[in-house]
Amino acid sequence: MSTREIAYSIIDRLSEKQLRGFIAMFGESDHDDEDNDSFEAERRKSMAAFEKLNEMIKEVPDLDYEKELAEYRDERYGQGL
Repeated sequence: MSTREIAYSIIDRLSEKQLRGFIAMFGESDHDDEDNDSFEAERRKSMAAFEKLNEMIKEVPDLDYEKELAEYRDERYGQGL
């Protein structure tokens, strides 16, 4: 299957909304401005939400599970087990 055929098959599976997004990202749209404006507003809202989530990402240190379990057992049941 050629690259062009693969691209056509992918585009054929897109919903109307997804197709508008594809066109907005990769080319000019001949749709009326009202549809385009509402799509752009929705896109900006989605991007803002994504950025907010992206800001929440933080590094998590690697855990020594055996050590954590041993410490929990000591706290829970006392030492000497």
